[in-house]
Amino acid sequence: MADGQIMSWHRIWDRLGVRRGTLGEPSDGACTYKVAVGRFGLDIAVGALPLDYDWLTKDALLVEEIDMKPGGGRVLFVGVHDYERAGHTARKPILTVAQTYTPWMAGFDPGILIVPETERLFVGAGTRLLGYDLKAPARLWEDQTDCGFWRWGRHQDWVWMAAELEFAVWSKTGEKLWSTFVEPPWDLTSVEGVVELDVMGVKMRRRLSDGAPL
Repeated sequence: MADGQIMSWHRIWDRLGVRRGTLGEPSDGACTYKVAVGRFGLDIAVGALPLDYDWLTKDALLVEEIDMKPGGGRVLFVGVHDYERAGHTARKPILTVAQTYTPWMAGFDPGILIVPETERLFVGAGTRLLGYDLKAPARLWEDQTDCGFWRWGRHQDWVWMAAELEFAVWSKTGEKLWSTFVEPPWDLTSVEGVVELDVMGVKMRRRLSDGAPL
């Protein structure tokens, strides 16, 4: 986007009384996204509830509102659609989750992972981790990770989570298998059922299935 276009949007936001963030984006309201994963669709809003929140939650089979109090942190909304569920239209989510979370500054973005074949949803935001069965739908568990969530990933039959101070692994059906302490700077690679963790320059290899060192 050209500088002139950016300045034009700034003037429009100023006339509307919209506060801007440090990068010039509106800081009031939500950034919204729509994602498709197999038969599932996701409505995601970060920063505020979507304007059609009441409509989205009206016919959902499960509506969750977690820690939704003023000053609780940044807002994350996730709505999950099942395009093949009988008796439920594609536009209406079967599950909605609204929560506030901290930390939310750069590097601590929320993350979502769906395993289509087992109908499992993983949500990470701030220090909170959530697991859902999309078939029911129902929440399976809530977990915590110190300092803050980084991202989800998947390798074969395992789902892994990277956080500031933790690496953890779940089965693709949602059971937590093991976790280990890490500290920045750290990174990972996964090949043929094995994860290699590089923690502050020290490398260690472990089986994803049970965390056994190799």
